[in-house]
Amino acid sequence: MSLQGKPYMLCLYVSCLVVLCLSRLTVRIPRELKERMDRFSHVNWSEVVRRALEERVRKEEARWAARVMEEISRKARPSRPLAELIREFRGRR
Repeated sequence: MSLQGKPYMLCLYVSCLVVLCLSRLTVRIPRELKERMDRFSHVNWSEVVRRALEERVRKEEARWAARVMEEISRKARPSRPLAELIREFRGRR
């Protein structure tokens, strides 16, 4: 397309709306703990719980990854000593 014989560029501005999909989790706590928490109304308890859950999930993911890596490592170990395999390989060349 052109305007009076001169090419022009059509700029399209798109604004993105990020929608957070949140899930709800209900936790039961002892009444005494709730009463103690109520004394500190300035604390965002949802955020405290969210961070604690995130930290725990990270730890569990790290443990899972370590188990997977150990399993892969165990399966990848040679059946014979490595030095023996290297000598055999060099002998074939």
